[in-house]
Amino acid sequence: MMRMLARLATRDSRQLRKTERGAAAVEFAILAPLFFMITFGMISAGITFNRVQDMTGAVRQGSRFGATLPVGTTVADRDTWVTSVLASVTQTANGQLDSSDSTICVAVVTGNGTTIFTSGASYIGSSSGGVVTTGSCPAAVPNFPFADGNAGSAARVEVVARRPGQIMAVLFTVNPMIDVRSVGRYEESTSS
Repeated sequence: MMRMLARLATRDSRQLRKTERGAAAVEFAILAPLFFMITFGMISAGITFNRVQDMTGAVRQGSRFGATLPVGTTVADRDTWVTSVLASVTQTANGQLDSSDSTICVAVVTGNGTTIFTSGASYIGSSSGGVVTTGSCPAAVPNFPFADGNAGSAARVEVVARRPGQIMAVLFTVNPMIDVRSVGRYEESTSS
């Protein structure tokens, strides 16, 4: 009797294994796209977050550098100041602001938002061969320069960097715009 029960149990388990033969492949086919979407989405979101961190550090460094550098009174002096601050930002950004779709704007502003001196630049190409366009910041950068509600007359240096980001999953892509700002108290004279 025991042998007969053991034989039936063995036969039933073999037959059960035969009916479940493709179940693992079906489960994998159902779950693999979801797994890959989550994995690739996390990786590309991490890369975008790293870009934001690089840009934040570069913009902070640029505003600190610009706050200690004299602006000057002539247009040539101001263009040199802008070029120096922009070069500082792009060199510190680990290549994140070298592309043609990135924009960096710099301004010296009073506490109530009155602009003392402003200039914008868009980099085309790499930081070593980039073209700097001085003048007003492009309209694509919102609220620049911004009023912080401080009624004081102390000058500050504002630096803004903007570039598109990209988060890719397998089935969709999200393209957020990365905006990074920094403000530093201006240490030099702002005579115009």
